[in-house]
Amino acid sequence: MLEIKDLDFSYKKNESILNQVNLSLEDNKIGILLGENGSGKSTLLKALCSINKINKGQLLLDGIDLKNLSLKERAKLIGYVPQNIMFGNMTVFDSIMIGRLASFEYKTSYEDNLIVDKLLTEFNLQDKKYKNVNELSGGEKQKVAIARALAHDVKLLILDEPTSNLDIYNQQLILKTLKQIVKNKKISILMVLHDLNTALNFGEVFYFMKQGRIQYQLKKNELNCQVFKEIYNIDININEINDKKYITLEDNYEN
Repeated sequence: MLEIKDLDFSYKKNESILNQVNLSLEDNKIGILLGENGSGKSTLLKALCSINKINKGQLLLDGIDLKNLSLKERAKLIGYVPQNIMFGNMTVFDSIMIGRLASFEYKTSYEDNLIVDKLLTEFNLQDKKYKNVNELSGGEKQKVAIARALAHDVKLLILDEPTSNLDIYNQQLILKTLKQIVKNKKISILMVLHDLNTALNFGEVFYFMKQGRIQYQLKKNELNCQVFKEIYNIDININEINDKKYITLEDNYEN
């Protein structure tokens, strides 16, 4: 279980970005961070990965205080896929192997190679093994990034806008892949999504951020129009079609 307690973060003194953030995510669940641009979502994800060093608070994963762990120890517990992924001029195999860096220094082992080969199979990338990542499609690149983040038996996978800049087919492919990961690997996912309808039907727990705070933590059946109004300053309707929820904007345009 992931628990964030009273977390504060600022880049400079007296310029707080995250304020008293509290969040909990149970095992094997998909949590979605929602909020306007600049509300602190990406900053919070980076704090979990130790890219941003927090000023105050606790980051607990299964009761382990992440602040007390080295970067290598934390990398074995948390996989991270940033919004802007940099691969360099590398093969698919080597790009995924980079995710094993926390387990080796100068030379990979037989076990490292087996793990990467297994990930290539799981993500249906076997035929791309020795291909340059930069020659892949957007969806294939995203699969490589996720495979790299899972190069250890992590307990938590963190993703920042994993479907951005993908067409509809590849968006669905990535989301389906993530669902299978939660089911097969028994891990939790915390991610940022901006598409509200995609978030609504993919996530299980929703964290609404505004001005560096989490204002609401709600399950799907607890979502209501007033929350969206407060967070996004928009009037919406929540409709249900074939057991799925969809958000539509109220028509406030003048003729």
